[in-house]
Amino acid sequence: MNKKILLILTTSLLIFAPAIQAARPLYDPEPFSTDCRLSSQKLGELIRRAATNQRWQVSKAKNGVIKAKFLKRSHILKVEILFSPKEIDINYGSSLNLKFKIKEGEPVIHKAANKWIKKLEDEIRKQLFMAC
Repeated sequence: MNKKILLILTTSLLIFAPAIQAARPLYDPEPFSTDCRLSSQKLGELIRRAATNQRWQVSKAKNGVIKAKFLKRSHILKVEILFSPKEIDINYGSSLNLKFKIKEGEPVIHKAANKWIKKLEDEIRKQLFMAC
């Protein structure tokens, strides 16, 4: 009898563990300083280049805002990148099929979305470093 219970528990964990792990707290990068003297136009170009390097689709910069969209199969992640000559701020916009929800007052999303946001942030920082 104990072996049956152990088998059922083990099977349940294998089935439900991926679903439990899939949603993580939303990665919301802190705004970061540009630390160099680039015009808004140059900064916008730099951000667009960084985003396209990471396979994001981007809008033209308008009033210090670039909208970016990442597509992977049936998953869509949208962010808004606010920028000025002093700082850059990446904000979650919306998503589709990435399990976004508010859980216990905090936003959670599929872990892949966090990875895509982090890679975008890292690429922007890298492009910024090379430009300064």
